[in-house]
Amino acid sequence: MLVGQDRAGLPASLLVCSACGANFFEENPNASYEQAPEASESALAFYLQQGAGTRGMAIRLASLARPAGSRYLEIGCGFGLGLDIARRSLGWDGIGIDPSPFAAAGRKVLGLPIEQRLFSIDDPLAGQFDIVHASEFLEHVADPLGMLLTLRGALAPGGTLLLTTPAAEMIRPDTPEGLLIPLLSIGWHIVLQTEPSLSMLLQKAGFSDFRVWREGAQLIALAGELPVQTEQNLSVYHSWLLAVAQAVPEASDLGLGARARFFRELAASGKHDEAEIAWRELDHATLQRFHKGLVEFYAAPPAPSLLEFYRRPSSEVPHKPLEALASSEPLFLAGVLFARGLHLAQQGGDPKFLFYAAKQAAARLRSALRGIGSDDGDAGDVESKAEAELTLLRILEDREGAAEHLAALNGSDIKSTKVLRWRCFVELVNRARFSDASMLGDLVSEVMDEIDQLDHLRASVIFCAASMELQIPSGRQPEAHAWLVALRLQLIACLKAGNSLPAKELYWSCVEAECLALSRLGRANEVVSVYEQTTRDVAAIPELGSDIKSSKILRWRCFVELVNCGRFSDASMLGDLVSEVMDEIDQLDHLRSSVIFCAAAMELQIPSGRQSEAHAWLVALRLQLITCLKAGNSLPAKELYWPCVEAECLALSLLGRADEVKSVYEQTTRDVAAFPDLRRE
Repeated sequence: MLVGQDRAGLPASLLVCSACGANFFEENPNASYEQAPEASESALAFYLQQGAGTRGMAIRLASLARPAGSRYLEIGCGFGLGLDIARRSLGWDGIGIDPSPFAAAGRKVLGLPIEQRLFSIDDPLAGQFDIVHASEFLEHVADPLGMLLTLRGALAPGGTLLLTTPAAEMIRPDTPEGLLIPLLSIGWHIVLQTEPSLSMLLQKAGFSDFRVWREGAQLIALAGELPVQTEQNLSVYHSWLLAVAQAVPEASDLGLGARARFFRELAASGKHDEAEIAWRELDHATLQRFHKGLVEFYAAPPAPSLLEFYRRPSSEVPHKPLEALASSEPLFLAGVLFARGLHLAQQGGDPKFLFYAAKQAAARLRSALRGIGSDDGDAGDVESKAEAELTLLRILEDREGAAEHLAALNGSDIKSTKVLRWRCFVELVNRARFSDASMLGDLVSEVMDEIDQLDHLRASVIFCAASMELQIPSGRQPEAHAWLVALRLQLIACLKAGNSLPAKELYWSCVEAECLALSRLGRANEVVSVYEQTTRDVAAIPELGSDIKSSKILRWRCFVELVNCGRFSDASMLGDLVSEVMDEIDQLDHLRSSVIFCAAAMELQIPSGRQSEAHAWLVALRLQLITCLKAGNSLPAKELYWPCVEAECLALSLLGRADEVKSVYEQTTRDVAAFPDLRRE
């Protein structure tokens, strides 16, 4: 297929090997790696400030779990950031080989032992290294099998080969340009592997043990002595960022890049205080370099109204060559401003100008990179996500234009539209904007199709959809109940699989809503079976019992239903609920008053019931119902005042104090005179 033009402007055709599935360009590029690339100084600035994938490098190198002193070789090391991580943070004894001017710069800035030369198939380095690392290297080689044989030969017994290379599986129309353009790198890349083709190559190269997997647009392979698979450990990466930030001038490209990456890490992990310190340090370094602090790159336009801000069209970003852009603003700006916006939003601040500035900065950077035939996947991701966040803010804050914004969202080509629609729906329901939420369509069906991938957002969509249907007139109550049952069951499945986050936050809320749905459907007697199931769930998964409030409310509901069904023995097994409620009688609502009334009614009906206590509870309940009326809370009083009075009179009769019924009657007369709403037909 024709995929573009090479550096000379000639058509570039990509072919696919029918035997292994690898992709390769019809004409091998005659790239000179020893010569400086176009805009080399600013290209290096971009690499150090923003483009280098240091996070992935550090995680993968640390996962090898090799001891200090291990012998390390990195082929195609470029500036040598991976080599520096290996030496500075892992304590390995390493060297790098790379022919580019970037290698000379890394050798000078970090004092790294980099041999500035090409690594060839007949290179004499044999059997010397515990780790050989070839990051984004194999795609530049015309004979990848021959090169893998050479790399295998460079390993000492028990050594490990780690390599990364672009994933040809991502050469497809729906891949964002920010990923696709660097993946193809027409004029530089020769052969692009797929997961099967790379596996086949490693096997042919003599590796009996290997793993190949894909992460986004990148293939990763381990071969030779394979480490035990462990969870990602970011401590090595974070310690390296801090160390290198102190080792180089703060306003240098690497100093800025290390501080920018560290701030993003802290902001993403929710470490607000530490992120604030990192932001100030980055701001100071930015001021030293550009004579402007970070705030000056996202300051709000002169006092626009909210309406003007949200309804103005996105302006086209004027193109600026990479050299000019690198001299006028930080090249890490987009990602840092976006992370700052999310960080600010989590703390209740207003992030819209940060998101807007992040989107614009990402567009400027990508335009400049395209001018030298490149792009940046992270900037593309930031641009898309910033637009998504702005869209969400438009809908939530510009209520007048909400219908217009929702229509635009439903027809949007934003990459993350589905997730954005889900987030928007949850926010709208939480704000009781049910009409606007309904405009987003049948989101439950979308989520139910992926319920086996349940996470907090998907669970929230199901829960909010059910809650909305239970609150709106003519809501789909049977469907809401079915969704809640399915959600509860899947939350338990998540817990059993070790995914506790959505269950811990939503299990009891889901159960409460399920009980409400049963009540609305006239099936309140089934609440007992829900309670019995939750008891089994808590027995199997004790951490569910940590939500005392929700568990308590469910016990109260269950108690009321058991008493109403005449199942007094079962109700008694739930403990002394009246004491719990009496401790909160100043918060009296329908459920609490029902617990007191049902407890008294049960004691008056069972043999050897506590009739004196029942009478005292009913007197306290009647007095508190009147207090509620005086405070303007009429719901529990309207429904329970007269049943409470009748039960109080029954209690007096059973206690042999029937003569006191008259005083109760006189009190009700005074109550009705004060509160005519209590009058009975």
